[in-house]
Amino acid sequence: MCRERDEVRILNRIVLTMVLGGLGGLLGQETGSIKGHIADLETGEMLEYVQVTISKLSVGDITNDQGDFKIADVSPGKYRLKASMMGYRPKAIVISVVSGLETEISIYLKATIIETEGSIVTATKISKKVKNIGGSVYLIKETELRQS
Repeated sequence: MCRERDEVRILNRIVLTMVLGGLGGLLGQETGSIKGHIADLETGEMLEYVQVTISKLSVGDITNDQGDFKIADVSPGKYRLKASMMGYRPKAIVISVVSGLETEISIYLKATIIETEGSIVTATKISKKVKNIGGSVYLIKETELRQS
């Protein structure tokens, strides 16, 4: 009888360990997600092709034509989410991802002027033939200049 009790206890422990271990594995692997939309701060227009990243995880998404994005399978925790696009000031926010939930956010980017180095324009007087000139050449007649 003692031996049977010991066997039952051992079986109970094995089953309990398997159940708790399995649940722990499932709970430990559950993730959350982040979804949202990105718009222009001044106009409210949804922005397409904005790069949205969580650099700590090396994951991200790019907004669609409606300004929407979604990053799935994110482990629970706090992250720095960055939105950037050419012609707009990048914006970073801290978000919290909760296991089994979808975090929804809205981000508004401010348009900014992008300064580049100046361009050099050169002109030469050209007779009827153009030859041996390096680079692209487009001839503008005097009449075209006067019309513009």
